[in-house]
Amino acid sequence: MSTAVSRYRVRPWELPPDQERVFSRSDETLDWLCSLSPDEIRPYLGQWIAARNCRVIASAASFAALLEHLADVDLQTVIVHRFEKPGRVVYR
Repeated sequence: MSTAVSRYRVRPWELPPDQERVFSRSDETLDWLCSLSPDEIRPYLGQWIAARNCRVIASAASFAALLEHLADVDLQTVIVHRFEKPGRVVYR
């Protein structure tokens, strides 16, 4: 088994420069999303959201509905995320 695994080489992931620029443009928006307070997130609990330029540009209850809202938006320019509702676990 170990001989079969050793045949495969892991190569570093290298992005073409144009794709790297697209990803890096979203870095600030991702940092902004991660820093939102619970009060700012509360309206979006249980929702799919799309964010760009440190703003939520669309939200919907389902991923399909979100895509409908984003029909005229280049999806490479947005971050799509789902804010889950907190749940309760009952142990018996």
